[in-house]
Amino acid sequence: MFTIAPEKPDYISPAFARRSRRSRLGLGTSGAPVSERLFGELHRIHQLGPVPAMRMQRGGDVVPHWGTNAGGYTLEALLRIRPNGRPLPDFEEWEVKAHKVRNFSRPGNALVTLFSAAPTGGFYHDAGPEAFIRRFGYAARGGYPGQLNIYSDHVVGKRNKKTKLALRLVRAWDCLVLELEDGAPAAIWDFGKLAEHWNHKHAFAVYVPYIGGGRYEQTFQYGPNVLVGEGTDFDRFLDMLEAGRISHDPGLSLVGAEGCRTRVRRRVQFRIRVGDLPSLYRRFKWVDVRDAPVAADGAQLIWAGIPRRRAI
Repeated sequence: MFTIAPEKPDYISPAFARRSRRSRLGLGTSGAPVSERLFGELHRIHQLGPVPAMRMQRGGDVVPHWGTNAGGYTLEALLRIRPNGRPLPDFEEWEVKAHKVRNFSRPGNALVTLFSAAPTGGFYHDAGPEAFIRRFGYAARGGYPGQLNIYSDHVVGKRNKKTKLALRLVRAWDCLVLELEDGAPAAIWDFGKLAEHWNHKHAFAVYVPYIGGGRYEQTFQYGPNVLVGEGTDFDRFLDMLEAGRISHDPGLSLVGAEGCRTRVRRRVQFRIRVGDLPSLYRRFKWVDVRDAPVAADGAQLIWAGIPRRRAI
């Protein structure tokens, strides 16, 4: 098991804390304080170099983690972010997302999860996720015997070939509907629920690139140049959803579907390509985290195989 040293909340110097509303990183604040502390942490994480895949548990312990989402979990663990389902930012007022790239000189165009939100109505809400998977899921390739999955992007205006479900934006009813071929609602999200997740989590967002990952032995390295979005509104989210640039992936699987002991995995995520992110924010730019003072006295990863590097 890994452990992370406790946070020292007073490591930022008074002079650094008294800086003007426009930081040396070139970020506008829009009335909220810019958290240069986060960029100092990202500077520190960049200096760590390759780190093993991990995930922070709710109790604070950090354990190994493998899977397609390990890059994001590892970054969250290094930032001391514990998993939670609340529609709130990850780090102070900032939402932090990781996305995979081939090299740090280009942002790439990977899919990144914006947020997860369970339906507020429809068959999914009324019958539950297990019944939803049994009705619309398909046999997993290379999974456990009898495993059913629903890992497939659904886009507004198109019927998904695997699930036969179509995503429809109904502005007159203020809702998003995942519907069957006969029009019956498989899942419904009211705009109030979606707006709560979007507006609360994405007023300030940073997208951190990483290189690495593998099927068995995963390590990740996080880049110095991050993408930063400031200022948004729910109409921007809806417009991109209606244009087919934001997709919904149920992210569901049912293990042990043929036996008496079953396990449901669910994410219910909304995703977008990195290249489409600028349309979601009023201001969107590159930021080099090396321009922020490194958080040299912040939390340090305690792991015998990784040297603690001195700040440059």
